[in-house]
Amino acid sequence: MNDFDYNHFPAGLLITDENKHIVFANDYFSDELHWQNGSLIGKKLETLLTKSSMIFYESYVVPLLMVEKRFQEIQLSVLTASGERMPVLVNTRVIQQQSELVYWSFFSASNRIKLYQELIETRKDLYAQTETLKKLAITDELTGLFNRRELQTRANHNIARSKRFVSPLALLIIDVDHFKKVNDKLGHDQGDLVLVELSKTLTSLSRELDTVARFGGEEFAILAPDTSTEQAFIFSQRIHEVISTKVMAEQVITVSIGIAALDDTQNKTFHELFVAADTALYQAKSAGRNQSVMYTKNIN
Repeated sequence: MNDFDYNHFPAGLLITDENKHIVFANDYFSDELHWQNGSLIGKKLETLLTKSSMIFYESYVVPLLMVEKRFQEIQLSVLTASGERMPVLVNTRVIQQQSELVYWSFFSASNRIKLYQELIETRKDLYAQTETLKKLAITDELTGLFNRRELQTRANHNIARSKRFVSPLALLIIDVDHFKKVNDKLGHDQGDLVLVELSKTLTSLSRELDTVARFGGEEFAILAPDTSTEQAFIFSQRIHEVISTKVMAEQVITVSIGIAALDDTQNKTFHELFVAADTALYQAKSAGRNQSVMYTKNIN
């Protein structure tokens, strides 16, 4: 073939002999790697390959070449004439002539690596966006607590667990007393501050395994696994005590709390558990607010 057939290829073409001496190198190595024309001829392969690439070639590629007589798409690093590293994608093939020769093709992998890094960064960004969307889907925008949908999801899981292990489960529904007056007197911005402060208080008083959620408006809920009705009532008294010491939006607020528990005879679903706690909450508000009521069958 004439020179054009070899030297104008947009890839490096190399031939090494059985002693790993370079016997041919096209102009790619002078054009792209700045080796002087012909300067690589007779040099050992390690003149062109980095030490790590040479070790990989000797330990992994050579044994396969002995069996398969070819190796495709391996990424190595070559050295420019000035000693800089350049990633390349390599294909090799053994040709048996008078002696055994290895034919090489080199393609720059710089853009490939750059594209790969860009894909990795894009993947990280997409993952972060997905996590953000997941968080938005399960949390209340104002308070950062779990929302009603996530409360129900977690409740269903905990109810199934409670039934399986015969363990108690309590639900507390907490409603801010006279919240409309707070909004009417101080404005909705101050009302929002009350809800935010209350959410922080409820979170600080709850355990890690509890689920604290904003159910809607000024209504909150705490799902408490491994908690009996009596234990939940003691917990509710602690909530009343702490809230009474806090000033929110320049005033002390109070809350009413309804409590219900899962048992074998009633409240077998989250809906039934919620209705029972909500019924107890209504009783607490009817009795004068700022108190907790445990649900019993006698409450209508």
